[in-house]
Amino acid sequence: MTSAGDLVSEHELPAEPQARPAPAEEGYWLPTDDGIVRALEGEVVDERSYAGTPTDVTSTDEWVLVSLSHRERDGGTLMAYEPDLDRVFSRGLDGLQLGGQPAVLDDRIVVATYDPDGARVIALDDQNGSIAWETSLGEATAAAPALAGDRIVAATTEGTVALTTGGQRTWNASDDPYIASPGVLGDLVLPSSANDELVALHTDGTVAWTWSDGVDSPPYTHHGGTDAASEDGDETDDPDPQATPTLGLLGLTVVGWTALRARRDD
Repeated sequence: MTSAGDLVSEHELPAEPQARPAPAEEGYWLPTDDGIVRALEGEVVDERSYAGTPTDVTSTDEWVLVSLSHRERDGGTLMAYEPDLDRVFSRGLDGLQLGGQPAVLDDRIVVATYDPDGARVIALDDQNGSIAWETSLGEATAAAPALAGDRIVAATTEGTVALTTGGQRTWNASDDPYIASPGVLGDLVLPSSANDELVALHTDGTVAWTWSDGVDSPPYTHHGGTDAASEDGDETDDPDPQATPTLGLLGLTVVGWTALRARRDD
């Protein structure tokens, strides 16, 4: 659909979607529960079948990354393709399930994984899928890692954890459980708390500002302002006095009933 809500195309699928679509060059990728990832441009122009169930597709200018889960055995698999769908590597992670979408960092593909004993962040070499490093988080997470400057940030049930690009843990923030991948807004990290509070952290882990007003869904960043939804029905366009000038025209949205908006125009 267009931004005005006009229908551009529609296509009936033989199976249920497993995750949100990922953009392709002229359409989008969509994983479905029949083990197939389809490329759609108004109609199916390509499809790939897998032994496992595709749970996420991530696409960038350089990569199409497919995350798989397997019912017949424990563990997930990451399939890495070039944009023309030439396969670069397939990496199985025995006993570990993939949590959310991978993050691409220079020559590394960073994934969050989990098993009954906890979670870890693993960096894979982008040429062959070999493990470059892995760091145990010790707490459960099923959320994708986020990149914030020179830090890799992961959400866990016991707080937010930041790692260097080499996998060394640099800080833990808060004991609050975080339920989804953190948002990144300029030089701020915005964890998704289960405690109805929006917290903005600097990349060194210190608190930049907080907003406690019934936030009820994960944040995501966009252009044009800073939005956050609550349940009290109030909305304001007043600038946030604690917002940093580096926000520029970037913004934040937390989907819910209404929005608090803060914008800093330089």
